[in-house]
Amino acid sequence: MFSAFLLAGLPSAGAADTPKGNISRGRRAFFATCTNCHASTDSNRATGPSLHGILGRNAGTRAGYKYSEAMKDSGLVWTEALLDKYLAKPGAVFPGTPMTTGIFHAPMRDDIIAYLKTFGAKE
Repeated sequence: MFSAFLLAGLPSAGAADTPKGNISRGRRAFFATCTNCHASTDSNRATGPSLHGILGRNAGTRAGYKYSEAMKDSGLVWTEALLDKYLAKPGAVFPGTPMTTGIFHAPMRDDIIAYLKTFGAKE
């Protein structure tokens, strides 16, 4: 009985594999907040690069878009953690970035990142 009590407080196997965000809510949030500047398809928009296949891609390297020097020279790879930081406060991650609007609500960022993950891996 005591061991069952101790085990009850441990995370179950696979809990770490559970996605943080909700894809359906992320899709809605993406189309409501991101599509004015970004596409989910493989083509860039005039005001922002495509986010198709962003996870695993080097920051500031998508062809056809002019990035800030800070992003181009960062050597960083887009991960879920980096996207979360960037979406929260873009200018704090990459000074000089043209993206000035952050998403302050963490669950909304989680949902958008869950949706971005459906776009596939880097090109």
